[in-house]
Amino acid sequence: MQGNAAPRGAMVVFPRNSEAIGVSHAGFHGYGIHIRAAYLESIAETVFKVPFPLIMPSPGVHLLAGAEFGIIRRELAKWRQMSMLSDPPKESILETHAEELTLAILSGLSLATKIDEAAYLKSDRAIVLVMDYLNSRLSEEITAVELCTLADCSQRWLEQSFKTRFGVTPKAYVKCLRLARLRQDLLLSSDPDKKAINELASAYGFWHMGQLAADYRKVYGELPSCTLMRR
Repeated sequence: MQGNAAPRGAMVVFPRNSEAIGVSHAGFHGYGIHIRAAYLESIAETVFKVPFPLIMPSPGVHLLAGAEFGIIRRELAKWRQMSMLSDPPKESILETHAEELTLAILSGLSLATKIDEAAYLKSDRAIVLVMDYLNSRLSEEITAVELCTLADCSQRWLEQSFKTRFGVTPKAYVKCLRLARLRQDLLLSSDPDKKAINELASAYGFWHMGQLAADYRKVYGELPSCTLMRR
């Protein structure tokens, strides 16, 4: 799976001795949740009544049923909400959410179907080229013509490839990258003045502060000014 993207609704299982191939592209923004192997084994044996290796599928891309995928997303959303709290949650709350997420993952994997990855390899080179290009030019105006010329494809093909892999169009993907980079800069900013938001935002092509605030809040659950104060 090195260099390849997974379809929406899928879970990628990496070999234990090859975690490095899971490194994300530059500019990727996300949270990491670590679950101990011993804990996974304990849940598998006490809840599912089977040894952990019988639940954990072989390395590769595994497509989850819609219901299981939805449950995992809801559990991950809880962790994302907790990460935004000013005070860390109680240990008992963390343990409860850890158990619920573990159950959701194991249940989903136990019912998942391994898929043929060949269908997702054809557009891999073009997607990688476009992603690298976007990540290196987030502060510049990027047109669809540029991306299509780079990938040597039609706009319709490129949009469909992005929707299949990421669930959004290239334009929406660029906005997400810019919002993530803006958030990173706000968290690292040493300037407590809210004018810093305008300066940083303009560097990524955000000129309408009202629309920026709405988009930012939709993604991160808070206004840019709140992020600046949390740095």
